[in-house]
Amino acid sequence: MWQTVAHFVVIYWMLISLGSVIIGIGMWKFSAFVAFGFAIALLGFFEFLDMSGRLDILEKKYPKLWGVANRRPARLFLLVMCAGLLAKDVAEATHVPDPPIVKLQPPVISASSSQAVSGGREPKDSLRRRTMRVADELYKYLQNRSEVHPPVAYPDSNDPNPSEERKKAIRICQQYDQETQDYYLKHFRDRMVGIVKEYEAKGVHTRFLENDFKQRVPGVQAVGSEWEGSSFDELSQFRDLAYHVDARDHLIVF
Repeated sequence: MWQTVAHFVVIYWMLISLGSVIIGIGMWKFSAFVAFGFAIALLGFFEFLDMSGRLDILEKKYPKLWGVANRRPARLFLLVMCAGLLAKDVAEATHVPDPPIVKLQPPVISASSSQAVSGGREPKDSLRRRTMRVADELYKYLQNRSEVHPPVAYPDSNDPNPSEERKKAIRICQQYDQETQDYYLKHFRDRMVGIVKEYEAKGVHTRFLENDFKQRVPGVQAVGSEWEGSSFDELSQFRDLAYHVDARDHLIVF
């Protein structure tokens, strides 16, 4: 019986060492159960050998050692020790650690920012107010120009030789549109391009608004029309930029 228990202890520690190596690759539970099963199978095999008389050699050559191994308290001590080690390993393998406790520190608010927030009033020259103001001004101007626009008449490729009356209507229409363009370039372009650049500097995607505003009057669609908010409605796209910043011109991340 002593030889059986001794072999079991040696093989058990060998398998535990192998299991420790396998832990490093994240296979602890699988390897532990395999090791325990293999150890139990070997224990049964050694018991079979014990029953076949293999311990006679120990009894004949080492009678004193045989006497110690044949004592029941010694065998019980070794069995209890092995059972304790096995129970400890199983408990460690199946233990689920408590989730870590993360403590978040409150943000530090400086005196200046605290006063600014507590003020409550949005500055008149905030970025989003300037955006809406210039958009309203341009929309009102273009609406007034549209109401008194002369009859629409533009060159037509299907009519290469228009009449004198048609030529006059085309000239009046183009002259009126050019006046609108010149007024926009003088009173609105720099303001709108500058505002678009401010949004770009804050990381807001403004698409092609800056380039379009530099060259021509922004496209405007009637409120409630099917084209409102489309890619042709550049003034609405310009207004939408105001929803990307707060009252203090800080970027709002959606």
